[in-house]
Amino acid sequence: MNPKSSKETILNEALVIFGKLGFHKTTMADIANASNRGRRTIYTHFKTKEEVYEAVVEREIDKILLTLKSKMESYDSIDEKLSQYINYRISSIIQLTKQYDALKEAFVNNYSWVEKIRKKLDEEEKIMLTQLLRNGSETSYFRIENLDIAVKNSSLIIKGFEFMLIKEDTHETTLDQINNLQKLLLNGLKTRK
Repeated sequence: MNPKSSKETILNEALVIFGKLGFHKTTMADIANASNRGRRTIYTHFKTKEEVYEAVVEREIDKILLTLKSKMESYDSIDEKLSQYINYRISSIIQLTKQYDALKEAFVNNYSWVEKIRKKLDEEEKIMLTQLLRNGSETSYFRIENLDIAVKNSSLIIKGFEFMLIKEDTHETTLDQINNLQKLLLNGLKTRK
């Protein structure tokens, strides 16, 4: 059997098991049984349940990134791109924390673990925001004095909102707050005439 396909099978089944049982109740034996693999096979790919969980979450983040990039390419105006970026970026992470109890718990109680897992998301976010804000600045749509600082601050604002919304966990308020954040960032960056 192809080791990569074996690992994918393990992750696919682990995704289902973590969703059903939650992180704390899931065991390596549960993952092995669900994936029709022996525990020895599971341990050749992952040392601990935490590693399996991290791999599952990282894979979900990769899916979010692919969709996010696709969404950015499907809009022409900078307003739409930034609005959709903020909306999808925050909504998808909130949805991910609703699927995975340990991830939500980590957001609230162990943020350093979350930062470790989302390192790739942060790196990709920096690239996407840099491109988006640079395009806005080059067309004089945005007034940006220092692109690096604008990207860093935008990212911090988005992550701060994300953290707050995950803690609050109210759907109606979340949509209103995301819409408000979109307006705040867009209006703060726009060139004044």
